[in-house]
Amino acid sequence: MNNAYSSLGEMGTDLFFEGGAKNKSVPSFPLFSLSLFRIFRSPFCASNMSGGLSSGSIQLSGEMSMNEKQRLECSQISSMSSEEAAEWLMSQYPVDASGYGEVFVLIPHRSWKRAEQQRLASYYLQKMPFAAGKAYDSLASVMPVRVLLDAASKYVPNDPGRIDLLLYYLVPVLSKRVRSQRDFEVLESFLSMVDKNKVGLDS
Repeated sequence: MNNAYSSLGEMGTDLFFEGGAKNKSVPSFPLFSLSLFRIFRSPFCASNMSGGLSSGSIQLSGEMSMNEKQRLECSQISSMSSEEAAEWLMSQYPVDASGYGEVFVLIPHRSWKRAEQQRLASYYLQKMPFAAGKAYDSLASVMPVRVLLDAASKYVPNDPGRIDLLLYYLVPVLSKRVRSQRDFEVLESFLSMVDKNKVGLDS
C-alpha cells in the first residue's frame, strides 16, 4: 500500500489529505487505496474537466460569499423549522432553474435534522457531477459523510468521463470530512462501487 501511495508522484498527498497526517487533531486514514489508484492513474487534465458537461452542471468558483439577498434569505430560513426551511429552499431554488447554485451558499448557514439532510442531498445531488467542489463542500458541511454518500450513490453517472469529474472534486471534499473509522469505511465502499462501475464501462 505504501508503494502504491508513493506512485502518486506529482499529484502529492494534498489531494487526499488537508491537515490529515500533518494535523494530529484530525484522524488520518489511508484514503489512498487500490480503488483510488485505478481511478486516478490516468491523467485528468483541466481541459477534460471542463468539457462534456451537461447544461445541468453548475460552476461555483471562488469563496461562497453572500450578497444582501442571500443574507436576508439566511435570516429567513433560520427562523423556520428544519422541515419548513428545506421545503422553502427546494421551492425557491429548484434544480431546473438556471440560478439554483445559489442554494449551496445558503445551506451551510443553519443546522438540519437528519430527515432534511437526506432530502436536501437527494434533491440537489441529482444534478451531479458539478464542475467544482463547492456544492459537495456545502452539503458535506451539514451532514455526515455516510448521509451524503448514500444520496450520491443514487446518481453516479454512466459515463467514464463524468465519473472522473465527479471523483476529482468529491474525493478531496470528503477526505477532509472523515472523522472516524466508520466514515473511512463508507468512503472506501463508495469508491469501490464507483470504480467497479467505471471499469465495467471502460471495458
